[in-house]
Amino acid sequence: MAPRQLKVTLTEIGHVDDICPHCGQALSKRPSRKTDCPHCKKFIFVRTRPIDRLSVLVTEEQAKLIQSEWQSFPRACISPFLNHQEMEKCREQLARKFGKSPSEKDVAWAYLIQEAMKHAKERDWGLYRNTRLSMAALLEKYQKPTEALKYYIEVCYLDLNGPENTGGIKDADLRASLNIRDFNIEGADLAPAVIDKILEIIIGLKLDEKQVLQQFMQVAERNHINLKLPLSPEKAWKRFSDELYL
Repeated sequence: MAPRQLKVTLTEIGHVDDICPHCGQALSKRPSRKTDCPHCKKFIFVRTRPIDRLSVLVTEEQAKLIQSEWQSFPRACISPFLNHQEMEKCREQLARKFGKSPSEKDVAWAYLIQEAMKHAKERDWGLYRNTRLSMAALLEKYQKPTEALKYYIEVCYLDLNGPENTGGIKDADLRASLNIRDFNIEGADLAPAVIDKILEIIIGLKLDEKQVLQQFMQVAERNHINLKLPLSPEKAWKRFSDELYL
């Protein structure tokens, strides 16, 4: 597989070390804002570059390039949806089980697991998909990008299969008469915010296309078998990867 370039290109601009970006001379004190170099007298700018969120010393032209990269950088904000009344029930259950007060993270995760199981049992796959998205956002909130990426990928694969909510209707004749399907790939599409979030994590973890493919296939193959999804992982990868790569 020939490597492709991500649709968002970021570079390691500037100096992390205390070095003038113009003349390369060491600085006795790192500047915290725009200042002139004591050696060459040219202006030094301080910026945070998007590729790794590091503070770097740059020239004015490099500062403009960093600004341009930030403007093109995907900055989707996805927050987990949590029902706090239901979470209190989970908190009590966990406290009884472990004999101590659980953390907010443990309570939220237990709640989302229960929600996912409930929606899967009722075959409300659209709601199940939303719960998996909340699980991804929660993992990211607690700074677990590698784990979050797997859930964001799963959400994309579910989206490409067109998850439907069936309301627990399982009778085959009734489902047929009402044209109820668990999944409907007609018109199924990917959510731009989720794609942006995946791009952000891929860049942060510095994953190449082969590594992303491996993760996608692991997630997709498991869901394809367990949920009997109509769209094959191979066809889904083509659509998914075309959103990420040029």
